[in-house]
Amino acid sequence: MKGKTLRPAATTMPLSAHRVAPGGSVRGGIVMLPGLRESDATIMELARRFAHERYVVLVPELVAGLGLDPQAAARAEQAWQDADLADDPTVGDVMAVMQSPDYERWVMKALRATVGELAKEPGVDTRIAVIGYGTGGGLAFALAAVDSRVRLALSYDCVATDIDLVENIKGAAVSFYAADNAAAAEGLPELRAAMRRAGVPFCAKKYPGNLNTLRDLAAVGPQSALARDLWQRSLAMLRLHLA
Repeated sequence: MKGKTLRPAATTMPLSAHRVAPGGSVRGGIVMLPGLRESDATIMELARRFAHERYVVLVPELVAGLGLDPQAAARAEQAWQDADLADDPTVGDVMAVMQSPDYERWVMKALRATVGELAKEPGVDTRIAVIGYGTGGGLAFALAAVDSRVRLALSYDCVATDIDLVENIKGAAVSFYAADNAAAAEGLPELRAAMRRAGVPFCAKKYPGNLNTLRDLAAVGPQSALARDLWQRSLAMLRLHLA
């Protein structure tokens, strides 16, 4: 399928982003990449949880920046993990955009501009992490590979990783994923091997399949033991690498 053309404005302008910041001192900054999901209530609640831990959080509007239909984009995000959705024509349109020659150049340029905006925040400087979910996890690793200001790339249920870029990561990388995410599990051995060859500090942890990494992390009420463990490990990684 022929790739669609990106909007010209998107190639030169930073992505619009939601900003969530702590009220007091700052430990660092986070670029949060929810993949091909819009910044819904779940995403923003998770951003607020990280802000409560004293991190400035920017959530770029990638779907809007690409000019994608939000519902089609959300289905495409699911299709990376569920092959049964791959034949949906609306999913195919989104995949065509992501496979266009312009896409990688645009998205990296736009996300680096977002990192630049985050670096200007008082108290952040180069204490920057990128946290991604699903396809956003793959983008987190790619962004860490092209921007040395990123000290930590942390992914939840990562899919669509560009293995060829891993060797350029200057910081550390982490992958947390649910056991029922076949795409993340299948890609882990190759990802781990690439990180090892490149000398990138890397760790990964698999959680039982009943854990929804995004929804459960965002929950502010009673959490399962698995969700609490995932949250505490995530905070530990941030404290370690953004100190």
